[in-house]
Amino acid sequence: DLLNQCIACGGDRIFKGLYFEKGSAYYFSNWLFWVKIGSFIAVGLLSIYPTIKFMKWGKELKENKPPQVSLRDYTTISLLLKIELIGIIIMLISASFMAKGYGFL
Repeated sequence: DLLNQCIACGGDRIFKGLYFEKGSAYYFSNWLFWVKIGSFIAVGLLSIYPTIKFMKWGKELKENKPPQVSLRDYTTISLLLKIELIGIIIMLISASFMAKGYGFL
């Protein structure tokens, strides 16, 4: 099962993280880590509205009908997706700076 593999992998990472890798204090004291986590949460929350809309459009698409997309929905979803991409870029930049040792207070 994929779920069992994910749980085993997560448990393995926690075990190795506690005894062999950098501990939580290493990450929690890095402000770039918090930028990355905040960006991750923001991207997750911003993706809720488009996901719900896409799922509703799936019913029409199964009936071989094009979804009725209002201009308001189009502009809202387009803006949200652009903001999500910016959030993903922020996560990638934060991770690369963390890997180089930046961000400690």
